[in-house]
Amino acid sequence: HSQSAEPHAPATVSRQRQSAITKQSSGKTQAASTPSQTAPPIAGSTVAQTSSSLAAFTFSAPTLQRAWSYMAYVPAGYDPHKRYPLVLMLHGMDGDDTNLVQLVDSKSLLDEAVNSTGHPAVVVFVDGGNSFYVDSPAEKMQTAIMQDLLPHLKQQFALLSQADAYAVGGVSMGGYGALRLVLAEPQQFRIAAALSPAVWQQVPEAAQSRMPAFLTHGQWDQAR
Repeated sequence: HSQSAEPHAPATVSRQRQSAITKQSSGKTQAASTPSQTAPPIAGSTVAQTSSSLAAFTFSAPTLQRAWSYMAYVPAGYDPHKRYPLVLMLHGMDGDDTNLVQLVDSKSLLDEAVNSTGHPAVVVFVDGGNSFYVDSPAEKMQTAIMQDLLPHLKQQFALLSQADAYAVGGVSMGGYGALRLVLAEPQQFRIAAALSPAVWQQVPEAAQSRMPAFLTHGQWDQAR
């Protein structure tokens, strides 16, 4: 989907939201691709930075017909002349884009992941309301992610273009959303991480035979 300059106004950082997240962060899944070497900088994109950041942004989403907020992690050494993988993180029921950031020290965990793997990525925490990340009579959230959020992020950040550079993960309701997006939009997402996904349907045996999966139990859980 292409994006014109009109529908998506430049993202703005909320001072109140940024103040809250700065207090929290002071003190994923790895995408398959790594940054490309050189490329023209994205016009109006996030500037180069030596240290990582976790900031709040808001932009106008035409599909939702309202302002839409998200949190974005940008890795240390970010260079707008390079291109980076993107990871979308989806919260659970009754959460918002700050939910996963407030529950754990996401910035420190992402810093550690980047430092240990050498694979920096831009990570965006999406505000999905209680939508299950699907289109409904109330709001077309899946359409908004594909037609509003992703084109906006491609203008805001220096991102790779190939599908295997785009991952989506989520917890509970967000885990359902991650699985739905990777199955419904394979031209855009090739990697999904579903943590305790809210899925109540049996997967058909025919689909199971074609679906590579990694299952893990926490160290305090007994596998049954």
